[in-house]
Amino acid sequence: MITTLSATQMVGTFQFTTTELTGPASTKTVTQGVFDIPVSGTGGVVSATGNQGNSLTGNVGGTFVASSALATVAGGTPVLTIVGNNGVRTVSISLGNMTGPGTYTLSATAPSRTINVGGAPSIPLAAWMSELTGGSGSVIITSVTGTRIMGTFTATLISVPASGAIGNLAVSGTFNMGR
Repeated sequence: MITTLSATQMVGTFQFTTTELTGPASTKTVTQGVFDIPVSGTGGVVSATGNQGNSLTGNVGGTFVASSALATVAGGTPVLTIVGNNGVRTVSISLGNMTGPGTYTLSATAPSRTINVGGAPSIPLAAWMSELTGGSGSVIITSVTGTRIMGTFTATLISVPASGAIGNLAVSGTFNMGR
């Protein structure tokens, strides 16, 4: 429930019950959830300023807008990891040895650079991977600053056998992530 909504802030509470997707049927209940989100922008578009706000949008078996997204850069040999989820699908981008702006071709060999998608309507365990034979694509990092990483991605992902995924999956989109 949204309790405060202004041009600069959205505050509210939430609760929900979730059902386990695998194993014996069981439910978990989350209560007393709270959110307090700074808001800026116009026309329903939240602008990402500084290291605030993340977006991952595009076409992933249909229009994809991540309700949450996360970017991390870690390790001695930097690995950029971006994860976005829209409640049905999860998109994961991993770029080994990401050193700055440029085009990074997807590869299963070192440095590993992959895009994976999990979930589909009515098939929550479906999975597609770029690193399987026949997968291809690239990630273009257009900007890296102390507070943001921005870029685009395009790939053909291969269905993981026995996951319930059917056929190849073409994906493309953009990301604008705080760091």
